[in-house]
Formats: sequence, C-alpha cells, structure tokens
Amino acid sequence: MIARVPGWAGRADLRVAPLEGGWTNQNFRVDLGSESFVLRVAGAHGALLGIDRQAERQALDRAVGSGLGPEVTAFLLPEGHQVTRFIHGRTFPWDRAPSADDALRMVAAAREIHGFPASGAAYSSFRSVERYLRSTQEAGGTLPADIASLRERAGAAEARSDARADPSRYCHNDLSLGNFVEDDSGRLRVLDWEYAGVGDPFFDLATLVVGHGHDADAEQALLAAYCVGSVRDPDRERLRDMKLMYALREATWAELHWSLCQGAGPLAAEFRGAADDFFERARRMD
Repeated sequence: MIARVPGWAGRADLRVAPLEGGWTNQNFRVDLGSESFVLRVAGAHGALLGIDRQAERQALDRAVGSGLGPEVTAFLLPEGHQVTRFIHGRTFPWDRAPSADDALRMVAAAREIHGFPASGAAYSSFRSVERYLRSTQEAGGTLPADIASLRERAGAAEARSDARADPSRYCHNDLSLGNFVEDDSGRLRVLDWEYAGVGDPFFDLATLVVGHGHDADAEQALLAAYCVGSVRDPDRERLRDMKLMYALREATWAELHWSLCQGAGPLAAEFRGAADDFFERARRMD
C-alpha cells in the first residue's frame, strides 16, 4: 500500500505502526518527516457488507468541507484504501458513556451531518439487516432460534416508518464512540464514513443512545436536544424503532463476520460477543 501512495515510495524517513481498533479494515499510523497520517487498508468484504467505496469518497469530501472529517490525502480505488491526516487529540473510552456535555456535542455533530445535501447513495438499516442475514446463511452461519420473531419486529418498525413518512437526511450511520475525536483545537471530529448515505437520521441518534451506553434519562435529554426541545410522540416512537434497528444491525453485522471467519482468528471472540450482546439487547427492547 505504501508503494501506491504518491510520494511515499522510497522515503527513508517513513515509520509505520499499527493502530488498535477497527474490525473490518487494518489501520496504521504513518509518520513521514514532521507529518503524521493514518493509512487504512480496506478489508476484503466491503461489498458483502454493503460498503460503496465511491460513495465513501464522496462522503469524505463533504465531511472534510464541513471541518468534521479528517483531511484525505490519498484514496486508492477500486479497493478503497485511504490516507488521511492523523488527528491529534482526545478519544472517548468504549467502556463508559461520554459526559453529558460531550454527548450533547455529539448530537450537535449528528445534526450538522444531517444538514449536508441529501443526495448520493441511500442507506437503509432495514435492508442492511436483511443483507447480513442472507449473507450469513450463504456463508454457512447459524442464525438465532428466534430470528423469525426479530425479523417480524423489524418489519413492523419499517411499516411504522412508512406510515409516518419519515423524512430522509444525509447520515453517517456509524456514530460509535470510537469514531469521535476531539482535536487539539477543541473541535469534535468524526471518522469512518464507510456507511454514510441518505437514510433515517434517527438511526444516528439511536447509535448515540444505545451504542454509547446512555441511560433512560440521558436518552430523553439527547432526544430533546436533537429535536431542539420540541419532542412529539412520533419522535419517541421513531427513536424506539431505530434503537431496535441499530441493535439488529450491529448483531447481524457481527454474526456475518463470525461466519466469514468461521469462528477462528484474533477477532472471533469479539464478533461472537458482539453478536450475542446486540441480539439480546434487541430482544429486551419494547
């Protein structure tokens, strides 16, 4: 990959170190003279996971233009390998919910993303879950015994969305804690735009609530912040539905990865744990 990045081949002052995190791709910090970059080597299963690398490139252009995303210095197609400038700053631990102030800043970042032009690739959590379930079966994986009931609940959530005529917005669709960095200037930045596209903005809000481990009181505060204080019953119903879909998206995504690696390899236990955890979360949601 280094040989393919313009200006990098043969540099004697180039240093490479692996970065932790990332289940789909391999990430490396590259120091080159006084500059630092992140090299992401795209995983082999992007298409199977519903990732469109051309759409990701367009998403990065929008994110960089807004100041939210990392500066892109190289994007290698067709694979989607990319180089971005390393963002020096504060990250957010996975094992606890962010502070109330940070959580509200993350909601504000989501609202900013939802203000991007609503054009380009479409993203549906409903279609993603079905794709992952189908691909898991094709890979020889085994689905939970109650998958028919979970599918039925997802279908009911989609029917309610259609009945409400929920408006679409441009969304990030993977606002996990690991994808936020506060840079040294204090600006909140957002990483990993692989799944960005036009979809349901409440899916991003559900990610901020469920994926960040907030309790019921914090959830109501974040919903009120997102809705700018004017929360309606359809908003509450919509968030409940997207919380279910977020849990199912994460569960089926991890289940597919478990099937693809056939339960072996360094990340197998993490895939298994994530799938079991999120399926159980989905079952507990009203």
